[in-house]
Amino acid sequence: MAQGNSIMSATMSNWYFSTIDVNLNKHSLWGMPRTYGNDSCSCGTNAMCSEPADLDGWLVPGFMVGCYPLESLLQSTIECLYNSTCIDKLQHMFFDRNATDTVFDPLDPALSFSNETVQSLLEQLLIESWKPNISYDQYYSSCAPISCTYSILGRPDIWYIVSTLFVVYGALTTTLNIIISIITYIGYRIARNRRERVINVTVATVLPEHLNGV
Repeated sequence: MAQGNSIMSATMSNWYFSTIDVNLNKHSLWGMPRTYGNDSCSCGTNAMCSEPADLDGWLVPGFMVGCYPLESLLQSTIECLYNSTCIDKLQHMFFDRNATDTVFDPLDPALSFSNETVQSLLEQLLIESWKPNISYDQYYSSCAPISCTYSILGRPDIWYIVSTLFVVYGALTTTLNIIISIITYIGYRIARNRRERVINVTVATVLPEHLNGV
Protein backbone atom coordinates (compact mmCIF):
# COMPACT_ATOMS: atom_id res chain seq x y z
CA MET A 1 0.00 0.00 0.00
CA ALA A 2 2.88 2.38 0.68
CA GLN A 3 4.13 1.97 -2.86
CA GLY A 4 0.61 2.13 -4.25
CA ASN A 5 0.09 5.55 -2.62
CA SER A 6 3.30 6.99 -4.08
CA ILE A 7 3.41 10.29 -5.92
CA MET A 8 3.01 10.16 -9.67
CA SER A 9 6.09 11.14 -11.66
CA ALA A 10 5.89 14.22 -13.88
CA THR A 11 6.77 12.03 -16.86
CA MET A 12 4.10 9.49 -15.82
CA SER A 13 6.75 6.82 -15.93
CA ASN A 14 5.39 5.07 -12.83
CA TRP A 15 1.62 5.71 -13.04
CA TYR A 16 -0.76 6.86 -15.75
CA PHE A 17 -4.40 7.87 -15.92
CA SER A 18 -6.98 5.62 -17.50
CA THR A 19 -10.77 5.55 -17.88
CA ILE A 20 -12.88 2.51 -17.11
CA ASP A 21 -15.60 3.04 -19.74
CA VAL A 22 -15.22 5.63 -22.48
CA ASN A 23 -18.90 5.29 -23.43
CA LEU A 24 -20.08 6.90 -20.20
CA ASN A 25 -21.04 10.57 -20.25
CA LYS A 26 -18.95 11.25 -17.16
CA HIS A 27 -15.56 9.65 -17.31
CA SER A 28 -13.74 8.54 -14.16
CA LEU A 29 -9.97 8.71 -14.16
CA TRP A 30 -8.12 5.89 -12.51
CA GLY A 31 -4.44 5.72 -11.67
CA MET A 32 -2.85 2.63 -13.19
CA PRO A 33 0.69 1.48 -12.42
CA ARG A 34 3.08 0.99 -15.30
CA THR A 35 4.89 -2.28 -15.78
CA TYR A 36 8.40 -2.99 -17.04
CA GLY A 37 10.42 -6.03 -17.96
CA ASN A 38 7.77 -7.62 -20.21
CA ASP A 39 5.06 -6.78 -17.66
CA SER A 40 6.90 -8.78 -14.98
CA CYS A 41 7.50 -5.82 -12.65
CA SER A 42 4.83 -3.33 -11.58
CA CYS A 43 5.56 0.16 -10.29
CA GLY A 44 2.57 -0.29 -7.98
CA THR A 45 4.59 -2.70 -5.84
CA ASN A 46 8.22 -2.04 -6.74
CA ALA A 47 9.80 1.35 -7.42
CA MET A 48 12.97 -0.29 -8.80
CA CYS A 49 11.34 -1.69 -11.94
CA SER A 50 13.35 -0.97 -15.07
CA GLU A 51 14.11 -2.21 -18.57
CA PRO A 52 16.50 -1.26 -21.42
CA ALA A 53 15.75 2.11 -22.96
CA ASP A 54 14.07 1.89 -26.37
CA LEU A 55 14.35 4.95 -28.63
CA ASP A 56 12.35 4.44 -31.82
CA GLY A 57 13.13 0.74 -31.83
CA TRP A 58 16.81 1.21 -30.91
CA LEU A 59 17.91 -0.23 -27.58
CA VAL A 60 20.43 2.24 -26.20
CA PRO A 61 23.35 0.21 -24.79
CA GLY A 62 23.45 0.43 -21.01
CA PHE A 63 20.62 2.96 -20.64
CA MET A 64 17.61 1.98 -18.54
CA VAL A 65 14.10 3.36 -18.11
CA GLY A 66 11.78 2.63 -15.23
CA CYS A 67 9.39 3.92 -12.62
CA TYR A 68 11.53 6.90 -11.66
CA PRO A 69 14.19 8.65 -13.76
CA LEU A 70 16.65 8.73 -10.86
CA GLU A 71 16.35 5.02 -10.08
CA SER A 72 16.69 4.20 -13.78
CA LEU A 73 19.78 6.37 -14.08
CA LEU A 74 21.44 4.69 -11.09
CA GLN A 75 20.85 1.27 -12.66
CA SER A 76 22.21 2.38 -16.05
CA THR A 77 25.75 2.02 -17.31
CA ILE A 78 27.65 4.52 -19.44
CA GLU A 79 28.96 2.02 -21.97
CA CYS A 80 27.33 4.02 -24.78
CA LEU A 81 29.56 6.97 -23.92
CA TYR A 82 32.63 4.87 -24.71
CA ASN A 83 31.48 4.28 -28.27
CA SER A 84 31.71 7.12 -30.80
CA THR A 85 29.04 5.56 -33.02
CA CYS A 86 26.58 5.39 -30.13
CA ILE A 87 27.36 8.99 -29.18
CA ASP A 88 26.81 10.18 -32.76
CA LYS A 89 23.48 8.41 -32.88
CA LEU A 90 22.32 10.03 -29.64
CA GLN A 91 23.53 13.40 -30.84
CA HIS A 92 21.67 12.98 -34.11
CA MET A 93 18.45 12.10 -32.26
CA PHE A 94 18.53 14.93 -29.71
CA PHE A 95 20.55 17.70 -31.37
CA ASP A 96 20.51 19.41 -34.71
CA ARG A 97 23.87 18.84 -36.32
CA ASN A 98 23.48 22.00 -38.40
CA ALA A 99 22.70 24.15 -35.35
CA THR A 100 25.63 23.14 -33.17
CA ASP A 101 29.31 22.47 -33.66
CA THR A 102 29.68 20.61 -30.38
CA VAL A 103 31.65 17.40 -30.68
CA PHE A 104 31.33 14.79 -27.95
CA ASP A 105 34.41 12.63 -27.64
CA PRO A 106 34.05 9.09 -26.27
CA LEU A 107 35.33 8.34 -22.79
CA ASP A 108 38.73 6.80 -22.28
CA PRO A 109 38.24 3.06 -21.57
CA ALA A 110 41.51 3.03 -19.62
CA LEU A 111 40.01 5.23 -16.91
CA SER A 112 37.08 3.06 -15.84
CA PHE A 113 35.04 0.00 -16.73
CA SER A 114 32.24 0.55 -19.20
CA ASN A 115 29.92 -1.94 -17.48
CA GLU A 116 29.94 -0.15 -14.12
CA THR A 117 26.60 1.26 -13.07
CA VAL A 118 26.12 4.93 -12.33
CA GLN A 119 25.35 4.05 -8.71
CA SER A 120 28.69 2.25 -8.40
CA LEU A 121 30.51 5.25 -9.85
CA LEU A 122 28.76 7.61 -7.43
CA GLU A 123 29.61 5.37 -4.48
CA GLN A 124 33.25 5.73 -5.53
CA LEU A 125 32.76 9.52 -5.78
CA LEU A 126 33.73 9.27 -9.47
CA ILE A 127 37.32 8.67 -8.35
CA GLU A 128 39.25 6.02 -10.22
CA SER A 129 42.20 5.75 -7.83
CA TRP A 130 43.71 7.53 -4.84
CA LYS A 131 47.28 8.76 -5.03
CA PRO A 132 48.25 9.71 -1.48
CA ASN A 133 51.11 12.13 -1.02
CA ILE A 134 52.47 11.71 2.50
CA SER A 135 54.64 14.52 3.81
CA TYR A 136 55.61 14.34 7.47
CA ASP A 137 57.37 17.70 7.24
CA GLN A 138 54.18 19.46 6.18
CA TYR A 139 52.20 17.60 8.83
CA TYR A 140 54.49 18.66 11.66
CA SER A 141 54.71 22.22 10.39
CA SER A 142 50.91 22.50 10.14
CA CYS A 143 49.77 20.55 13.21
CA ALA A 144 52.83 21.01 15.44
CA PRO A 145 52.07 18.00 17.69
CA ILE A 146 53.68 17.83 21.12
CA SER A 147 54.34 14.10 20.91
CA CYS A 148 53.86 11.25 18.48
CA THR A 149 53.33 7.55 19.16
CA TYR A 150 52.85 4.64 16.85
CA SER A 151 52.21 0.92 17.12
CA ILE A 152 53.32 -1.98 14.95
CA LEU A 153 51.01 -4.93 14.49
CA GLY A 154 52.72 -8.25 13.93
CA ARG A 155 52.65 -11.94 14.81
CA PRO A 156 55.45 -13.12 17.17
CA ASP A 157 57.74 -15.87 15.88
CA ILE A 158 58.65 -19.12 17.63
CA TRP A 159 61.91 -17.76 19.10
CA TYR A 160 60.10 -14.85 20.69
CA ILE A 161 57.57 -17.23 22.26
CA VAL A 162 60.30 -19.57 23.59
CA SER A 163 62.36 -16.72 25.05
CA THR A 164 59.25 -15.24 26.66
CA LEU A 165 58.42 -18.60 28.26
CA PHE A 166 61.95 -18.88 29.66
CA VAL A 167 61.73 -15.37 31.08
CA VAL A 168 58.36 -16.10 32.66
CA TYR A 169 59.63 -19.42 34.05
CA GLY A 170 62.72 -17.76 35.51
CA ALA A 171 60.66 -14.99 37.06
CA LEU A 172 58.23 -17.50 38.60
CA THR A 173 61.10 -19.62 39.96
CA THR A 174 62.78 -16.62 41.57
CA THR A 175 59.50 -15.39 43.03
CA LEU A 176 58.65 -18.81 44.48
CA ASN A 177 62.14 -19.12 46.02
CA ILE A 178 61.74 -15.77 47.72
CA ILE A 179 58.23 -16.60 48.96
CA ILE A 180 59.33 -20.02 50.28
CA SER A 181 62.34 -18.47 52.03
CA ILE A 182 60.13 -15.88 53.71
CA ILE A 183 57.58 -18.50 54.79
CA THR A 184 60.36 -20.76 56.13
CA TYR A 185 61.93 -17.90 58.07
CA ILE A 186 58.58 -16.85 59.56
CA GLY A 187 57.82 -20.47 60.54
CA TYR A 188 61.24 -20.83 62.13
CA ARG A 189 60.78 -17.64 64.15
CA ILE A 190 57.33 -18.72 65.35
CA ALA A 191 58.60 -22.16 66.43
CA ARG A 192 61.60 -20.62 68.20
CA ASN A 193 59.45 -18.12 70.09
CA ARG A 194 57.11 -20.86 71.28
CA ARG A 195 60.05 -22.97 72.44
CA GLU A 196 61.58 -20.10 74.41
CA ARG A 197 58.20 -19.37 76.02
CA VAL A 198 57.84 -23.00 77.24
CA ILE A 199 61.34 -22.98 78.74
CA ASN A 200 60.73 -19.70 80.56
CA VAL A 201 57.46 -20.93 82.05
CA THR A 202 59.06 -24.17 83.26
CA VAL A 203 61.96 -22.36 84.89
CA ALA A 204 59.62 -19.89 86.57
CA THR A 205 57.58 -22.77 88.04
CA VAL A 206 60.42 -24.96 89.33
CA LEU A 207 62.61 -22.24 90.77
CA PRO A 208 60.29 -21.16 93.68
CA GLU A 209 59.80 -24.76 94.89
CA HIS A 210 63.51 -25.28 94.93
CA LEU A 211 64.00 -22.15 97.01
CA ASN A 212 61.36 -23.20 99.59
CA GLY A 213 63.03 -26.56 100.07
CA VAL A 214 66.30 -24.86 100.79
